[in-house]
Amino acid sequence: MRSNARVAPRIVGHCRQSQMCQSARNRINARRRSHRRAMLRSMAVIATMIAAMAVVSLWGTSELAVGARAAQTQHQLAQATGDAAPSARKRDLPCVTVAPGDTLWSIAKRVAGENVDPRQVTKRIQELNYLTSPLIHAGQTLRVPSMP
Repeated sequence: MRSNARVAPRIVGHCRQSQMCQSARNRINARRRSHRRAMLRSMAVIATMIAAMAVVSLWGTSELAVGARAAQTQHQLAQATGDAAPSARKRDLPCVTVAPGDTLWSIAKRVAGENVDPRQVTKRIQELNYLTSPLIHAGQTLRVPSMP
């Protein structure tokens, strides 16, 4: 049996039931949106890290391939000219200990003598000792090319 009397909404705490449900839904939806944003950010960070690792590994692989090709070419050149292996030749080279005040140029001039251009000797000393710059320090031992 139905009456025309209006039923008062149930009051829970200080809110009506319909209002509480809506505010609770809003809070839940806000949490979900926040969680979704955080997940998307973390997925973007992970994707960026994976891409960076792929680039680094590809770059490292290409560097190794270039280095291996250079070593193979150097070995072939040594065989073609009848030279000893590069490592054996390097062991037979004379060494110079850098004194205070020495520069790569002064060492090159000393080693080269008067008839050889010190610029070429400087470059060769850098190659033999794997120097990336002409900066040297006192006490350092350098291999120098033997000059005739």
